[in-house]
Amino acid sequence: MRSVTIYLDELVDENKRRERRRGAIAGMVLLATLGLIVGKTDNDTTTAAPQTVTVTKTVTVFEPSPPTETTATTATAAPALPARLTVTPPQAMLFEPLSAGSASPARLVTVRNAGGEPLTIRDVALRGAGFRITNDCAGSLASGASCKIAVVFAPAASGDQRGTLTIATSTETSTITLRGTARAIPPVELAPLDFGRQQSGAKVAPQRVRFVNSGASPVAIADVALTPAGPFSIAQNRCEGVVPPGGECDVLVAFAPTEGAFKGELWFTGSSSLVAHTTITGSGFTPAPPPETVHLDIKPRELRFLFGVTPPQRITITNPGATPVKIFAVRAVGGGRSFKIDARQCEGRTLQPRGGACVIVVGATASYRQLESMQIQVEHSGAPEPDTIGASGSPRQ
Repeated sequence: MRSVTIYLDELVDENKRRERRRGAIAGMVLLATLGLIVGKTDNDTTTAAPQTVTVTKTVTVFEPSPPTETTATTATAAPALPARLTVTPPQAMLFEPLSAGSASPARLVTVRNAGGEPLTIRDVALRGAGFRITNDCAGSLASGASCKIAVVFAPAASGDQRGTLTIATSTETSTITLRGTARAIPPVELAPLDFGRQQSGAKVAPQRVRFVNSGASPVAIADVALTPAGPFSIAQNRCEGVVPPGGECDVLVAFAPTEGAFKGELWFTGSSSLVAHTTITGSGFTPAPPPETVHLDIKPRELRFLFGVTPPQRITITNPGATPVKIFAVRAVGGGRSFKIDARQCEGRTLQPRGGACVIVVGATASYRQLESMQIQVEHSGAPEPDTIGASGSPRQ
């Protein structure tokens, strides 16, 4: 079977032309036929039987020539898109306020190649003393690849902090504005220093005040001052300068005691703020002169008895000094039951200056064959040691 390709628009045009030709031919055939019929009628006088003329419509189908073969060509691939830098966030980073000397959590900046060709990272630069960065953006980024930059807000001083992060690439440069606010570092409360109570004019050893930097940033100490000075002074200062994180320094404070109680403040200051402070206390006193030692006038200082013969004897105690003297107690040491003491007039009594007096009565209570002796002790405020009175007795002959 032969394959015939028919193009619809050509077929329609060809059919229209054929229809016009066929119509013309059919018209000519019809006219010729009618002419023959008319002629025959005119020449033939006899009535002929009616005839039927059949007109046949012929349709001819033309087979169009097959289309000319064409050679297919392979499509050329589109060129790759150039490298294109995208940065997130694109313009600015605002950090939450924090205390100077501390550091914020890291915030990430994403650098991406949104083009088709490789993107070369030429430089990642930071400006601004209050910020720090780390990144893995080195070399080049393939199409669709990305790298990260970590930004930390770590101000050393208080106040508004500003900076910029610049990413330079082979196609363009992007700059991100950095901003944060640092609050002043609260001063460190150091342990108070107390020199206690010292005698006026005494030489007192200096005491140490130690500052420890427990923060994450260096602390600069510009000055150490003591107010009010009074009897306190700074004997040695080892804290001026920069104290690194975890570092420490000492200030030695001296105290020259005078009469009275004193309180001072020790201040550690930076360039624009207070770093640390503590309180210093101490007191001085002037010792009172030692009390006047009063030797009581005691008569007699020695008693002698003949048991059963000698009557009770009296001891008179007189205060010859200029200050009152109080008799605390009168005690008998030794002698057993051989002696009887009556000190009711003296115990608990204060002898006035220049002649105040009291009497102690001592008697022998029994007669023994052996020798007896004792000691009477008078405790009073006029002397640290008691005054003593001796007593002895012998049996009757």
